[in-house]
Amino acid sequence: MIIESNIILGYHLTEKSNYLAGQGKYVFLVSPDANKRSVYIAVKKYFKIEIEKVNLINRKRKWMPHKKNKGRGGFTKNKKYAIVTLKTGSQMKLIQ
Repeated sequence: MIIESNIILGYHLTEKSNYLAGQGKYVFLVSPDANKRSVYIAVKKYFKIEIEKVNLINRKRKWMPHKKNKGRGGFTKNKKYAIVTLKTGSQMKLIQ
């Protein structure tokens, strides 16, 4: 069982997420074990808004070479994002 406070790790802030926010879609970085239902409950409880749907995106790790030591490097972390679509007329204020 996942606690609601451990599901949402942060707001993902990029140019594309700002564009989506204008359409009523907000992007969050979520826990790797989160599912759509747990994200739905956590966002609804924390922000007190009406949600239409939730989509999840898994970003797999990538190999990143080290700049100084050729041939050496490491992998980036796996990440999971949630795109939360609000019902029409609802708004969310994240940054004040």
